[in-house]
Amino acid sequence: MRTGMVLAAAGIAALAPGAAAKSPDHPVDVREPLRDAAARRPAPGPPAERRAREALARRLGDQGVVDVDPLTGTVRALGRLDGALTGPSDQSAVTVARRFARDHATAIGLGAADVRELAPETGPRSPGGVAIVRLRQQRDGIPAFDGVLDVALDRANRVVAVTGAPRDDLGAARRRSPAPRPPRWCCSAHARRGWPGTSSRTRPTRSSTPRPGRSCTARA
Repeated sequence: MRTGMVLAAAGIAALAPGAAAKSPDHPVDVREPLRDAAARRPAPGPPAERRAREALARRLGDQGVVDVDPLTGTVRALGRLDGALTGPSDQSAVTVARRFARDHATAIGLGAADVRELAPETGPRSPGGVAIVRLRQQRDGIPAFDGVLDVALDRANRVVAVTGAPRDDLGAARRRSPAPRPPRWCCSAHARRGWPGTSSRTRPTRSSTPRPGRSCTARA
């Protein structure tokens, strides 16, 4: 268990976003002022997430670490200073990491759809046997900036630390994006064409003839 304690402490310290951001060789995170402001006025978060985190903290005990990023509202550091978070496994590190993220999605602050879209990235194990599985958030195949969940596993594929503070609203942000609308000067032509957000009953407010120097792809 001493080995697990060392690995957990090392994993949390090495992977925590704040530790990396303060390195002189690390790019400056322009969100730090926003994070500091959010920390001064923390939001309570959804009740289901609070209950899941409280239950997880009780299970981990006095040596457990459950740290929430005030900006994203998701867990940025999760671990135990006296052991591992899971038992040993003969499955692959990626399988174990994904299962952990799925089983603790609510406590982490992610939805089921968020977890399904996490794309795993792996590297070689360290000389001490530690493997890092990076579960990167993406939308339509495009990686999200700093949207990662790093899962550290020991030689026996026990999860010893989880960090990253991923976002929980990528899908919601996409759903909130308004449909593109045509310029007013060609709205009637686009309505006949079927531009998203228009209808055939749209009354033209201006001529459907494009202004000089402008192009309109709609065809009556």
